[in-house]
Amino acid sequence: MQQPRYSRPTDLAGLRALLADGGAGARLLAGGQDLVPLLHRTPWDYGSVIDLGGIDALGRIEVGDDAVTLGAMVTLAEAQRALAPHFPVIVRSLGRSGSIAIRNRATVGGSAALRDAASETFAFLHAYDAMMTLIDASGEHIRAIDEPVSPGMAIIALRIPYAHGERAGFCEILRRRSGGRALAMAFARCLPGSGPSVTVSGGPIGPTKLCAETPLAGSIGLLDAPPPVRAWMLAAATRAIEDMA
Repeated sequence: MQQPRYSRPTDLAGLRALLADGGAGARLLAGGQDLVPLLHRTPWDYGSVIDLGGIDALGRIEVGDDAVTLGAMVTLAEAQRALAPHFPVIVRSLGRSGSIAIRNRATVGGSAALRDAASETFAFLHAYDAMMTLIDASGEHIRAIDEPVSPGMAIIALRIPYAHGERAGFCEILRRRSGGRALAMAFARCLPGSGPSVTVSGGPIGPTKLCAETPLAGSIGLLDAPPPVRAWMLAAATRAIEDMA
């Protein structure tokens, strides 16, 4: 039974070469919260694994004049500390993303790549119009966070533009059991001189931006989700708006 081929590049050029060689079948190892358990159960399902942990550039945090740029291997805990001075709502959202141990291992790039509707990180990136820098065999590409990541591509950085003077709120509805998966969540934002917007997610529905000046019940009612999920999203959106400060 064949084991996957393991590679650990030390720079972006090496990563490009491995992506060219492995193509769409290569799996990327970041924090390992999802991939490692899969490799333990069915290693023969994976032709090659590329470990991103050896590329120092992917761990950088750049605080610029108009945005914060996070390397894909920046952990959720590191991202929370870097983003908190510029996006106070991050403390209330990423601070609830798993346990401390998970936040110290899980990465922003991995969270963005998984596109999990229950991920506080992915919902935050979507609500704040983050841009991804991707790399593949042909070079680097810039895409919006809501665009798909094609097989054979790797996220190497995420850029989150500042929102000076905004009011923001967050609400997450969790399962009753401690540590349960999020049922629904919402980020509410209101920039100076513009109306409020709400980004909701839950169940099968990934982060979706809505205009809060239109009836939310009607907008959420159009989403392709079971009635309970729509009810949770409406409750989360309403509370997030009330939470704006």
